[in-house]
Amino acid sequence: MYVKFMKWQIYPITEFKKFAQFWQEIVTQNYHSHPFLTLDFVEPLIDRFANERVYLGVEFDNTDLISLILLRKKSWGVWETFCPSQAPISYFISRSEERRVGKECRSRWSPYH
Repeated sequence: MYVKFMKWQIYPITEFKKFAQFWQEIVTQNYHSHPFLTLDFVEPLIDRFANERVYLGVEFDNTDLISLILLRKKSWGVWETFCPSQAPISYFISRSEERRVGKECRSRWSPYH
């Protein structure tokens, strides 16, 4: 049985520009350049609405970058996806078919909240 080794690394959101090229490449290849996911939308969103509690999660498979996610730290050990009301989608993108997501933030739109 073959098990892939994957790991996540968390960076301050100020490091986003170092991964911007990978972000755009994944969005172009796997998300048909969805307008809410392109750098033209995401970078100003980060500049305007992200604060010191927003981080970039990067998933690696050996040396290959697989997924990126924008996270917000709620409290010690508690995280949620960064989902400002101006862009009601989760900012999680992936090269991997089985991990690919582009869903609305359910917590924001749920009638149970």
